[in-house]
Amino acid sequence: MRVRALLAAAVAAVGLATSAQGSNVINFDPDGGGPDGTVKVITFDYNLSDLLNLGFIGQTNGWDLLFHASLNSLNDENGKILGIGLNTGAYEITTVLRVGVVQTVPTPNLEFKKAKVQTVNFLEFWYDATPDANNLAGTGFNDGTRILSATISRLQGNFDLDLDGSGNPVTTTFDKFGTDNYGIQSVTGQGAVTLNASVNFVDTSFFPDGLNKIKVVIANASDILPFNQVNPSAQFASLPNAGGFVNANMGAINGISGPDVQVQSDANAAFTIPLPSAAWAGMALLGLLGAARIRKVMR
Repeated sequence: MRVRALLAAAVAAVGLATSAQGSNVINFDPDGGGPDGTVKVITFDYNLSDLLNLGFIGQTNGWDLLFHASLNSLNDENGKILGIGLNTGAYEITTVLRVGVVQTVPTPNLEFKKAKVQTVNFLEFWYDATPDANNLAGTGFNDGTRILSATISRLQGNFDLDLDGSGNPVTTTFDKFGTDNYGIQSVTGQGAVTLNASVNFVDTSFFPDGLNKIKVVIANASDILPFNQVNPSAQFASLPNAGGFVNANMGAINGISGPDVQVQSDANAAFTIPLPSAAWAGMALLGLLGAARIRKVMR
């Protein structure tokens, strides 16, 4: 029993020393020095929005994922939605991204990952004192003040098509949210995307911890078709720092005609803050001492 307890302690210590990422509770000032002040945040929770698979149909060497969304709430470590002015019309915080991906498993159970070679790769957070993000138009997600930028370092995703009894994709109306703004059909299905992004810039008026502490954005999204709870977007940011846009083109049947495929997306994000070097060293030493003690007991 003594050896087993020591082994568990040593394994735990070594595990911490090799894989711990530190607390992901960050200090965040949502209005950059305004009346809301600084709050402690563990997750950013976004309004429903959408994800564009640019050039997916007919692709042979991969395609690009483009995403945008406006922030709905900031949650603390107890899951409490922090009472700030995000949805009062005082300001908005938005996110845009683009990254190249490649297919690893084909449809109907599609799996994909970040491509080794990237043409355009960025993730950005924006603050805007004049809220204008419009999901139907796809505009207003990258204007105002850029408060964070990052490069996506890891991504994995999947999407499973719904099939009928004959093995054919199930289709229905693409835009089922209020008025049908597109008049096209879509395949149906569901999937998910997870990613890590290495932060290379933060505006310290919003992120007072600074770039030395905020290192990685961790984000995940659940995706679904058709669009039942939000309008599909007509365009997406295609370049960093408001450098350009691309129009979405799904053809007559989203998911079949192409060249693009668009899915409804529900996303959230968090951060990692590396432990101080002294803490890393202390945990590594604890792991080594535990292992040495086990060897002594087992002799």
